[in-house]
Amino acid sequence: STPPPILSTPPFDLSTPPSSDLSTPPPILSTPPSSDLSTSPPILSTPPSDLSTPPPDLSTPPQGHKASLLEILPVDIQSAIKNIGKRVKDTQILKKIILNICAIRPYKTNELAEILGKREDYLKRKFLSEMIATKELKYLHPEMINHPEQAYLTNKQL
Repeated sequence: STPPPILSTPPFDLSTPPSSDLSTPPPILSTPPSSDLSTSPPILSTPPSDLSTPPPDLSTPPQGHKASLLEILPVDIQSAIKNIGKRVKDTQILKKIILNICAIRPYKTNELAEILGKREDYLKRKFLSEMIATKELKYLHPEMINHPEQAYLTNKQL
């Protein structure tokens, strides 16, 4: 291997001393404000559309969801529900009421719980799952038991 060649010329001196005055004043960028600032905003030629909607009818006192679901049921079912009481002694009576309710249209568990004044888990465990097993009721969405819109109906529908 051969040694690298030796450079015979010294490097150029590239450093030049800085000029004595590096601080130049910045240019003035702000322009004086225009003399006429009193221009008014443009006037709209078309009036705004009427966005006022009538207030909701407040003549009837607001009622819970349970009352409205219960009120749309036939009177005989309403009175049967009122006669149940807090504790269900005869489960056949409540099963018959559930069948009558679900014969009208499909009802979700939470709707049945509200109508009957019972907890959802209680209704599912004690009544609905058994009534599905005995085919007294069927699922609205049998292909997906845990469907978010699952509801129960009697076998006489659909």
